[in-house]
Amino acid sequence: MPLFNVTFQISSFYADESMNISSTAKKIYEAADLDSLFDILDNTDELETIDDTCAINPDIDKGPDEINIEYVLIHDESDIEIYRDPDFSD
Repeated sequence: MPLFNVTFQISSFYADESMNISSTAKKIYEAADLDSLFDILDNTDELETIDDTCAINPDIDKGPDEINIEYVLIHDESDIEIYRDPDFSD
């Protein structure tokens, strides 16, 4: 099965907005095709496997009020971009 390199945008939201952090993380998936990959990524249990520590602000003791994780880029095995979230700019 083909491999896909998925980039996630991870954003934390704190009561004090100046503490918010947005970062990206990558994870490789194996799926039969792009539609099968979307099925995997749209499963909320899968989002729980994404390491969100890159968006935790170390300068504040309390954790964020919310963390948002979205897939924003997908590259195929040849590193060709095959999906880009229309709202994502890098």
